[in-house]
Amino acid sequence: MRVLICLLLALTFMAPAFAKSVEVDTDKVLVVMVYSNSCKKFCDEVRPMLAKIEDKYGDKVAVHMLGISGDDLARSKEMEKKLGISGFLPGMIDHVPAVGIFSPKRKLVKEIISSKKFDQYTRYIDVALKAK
Repeated sequence: MRVLICLLLALTFMAPAFAKSVEVDTDKVLVVMVYSNSCKKFCDEVRPMLAKIEDKYGDKVAVHMLGISGDDLARSKEMEKKLGISGFLPGMIDHVPAVGIFSPKRKLVKEIISSKKFDQYTRYIDVALKAK
């Protein structure tokens, strides 16, 4: 029993370090929105676009939202690392809402600043899907 408890404690302390090295959605096109809590009008226009993207593309894309307000920023930086797109978030902080579209190999296909029409998002997602 003592060995089991020691093993469980060891795994508990190792888990955070392991989790940091895990990549997320490695086989999918990434659609990443950077937003802030103070962004109302344009962020509220982009969010429904992301839902439509998920409906249209299903499991071919992964949609993630990275917040930059308060405590959200630290979590977003961690998620950015897990997604394999380090460097995207700092460049977008002053341009919210911003949407990045990445190929499955994590190459940035397009940065879209502010709210755009649905077909502008899908055009670049289609490019990213072909870039596999």
